[in-house]
Amino acid sequence: MTLGALVDARIGALAGGRVFCAQAVEMPATPYIVWLPISDVPNTTHDAYRDQSTALVQVNVYAATAAEADEVRTEVVDAMCDGHDDAQAIDVGRMTFEDAISPNLFNAQADIEITYAP
Repeated sequence: MTLGALVDARIGALAGGRVFCAQAVEMPATPYIVWLPISDVPNTTHDAYRDQSTALVQVNVYAATAAEADEVRTEVVDAMCDGHDDAQAIDVGRMTFEDAISPNLFNAQADIEITYAP
C-alpha cells in the first residue's frame, strides 16, 4: 500500500471528505485537511531491506475557529493512530492563525510517524 493510499484510507472521510495531499484546491469550504509527506525512508538492516518504510507526515487542519481546528486535528490523530500499532503522533501542539490566507482561518497541525509496507 502506498503512503497516500494509507493516509486516504484512514482520514479520507474526515472534514466532509475535504482532504488534500500537499495543496488544497482554491479556498475549499472549512474545515479541510492538507497532509504533506515530510520524509519516507525505507527501513533497512546491515544486510537486507525489511519491506517497510517509516514516513513522517505533517497534517494541517484549517477551520473557521480555533476550537474546530483543534477538534478536527484530534479526529485526525485518532484516525491515524488509535488501534494502529504502526503510527504514533509526534507533535500535536501547534496552532496558528492564518489571516494571510483568509480572515478568520485557523490552522492546527500534527506530525505523525507511520511505519508501513509499501
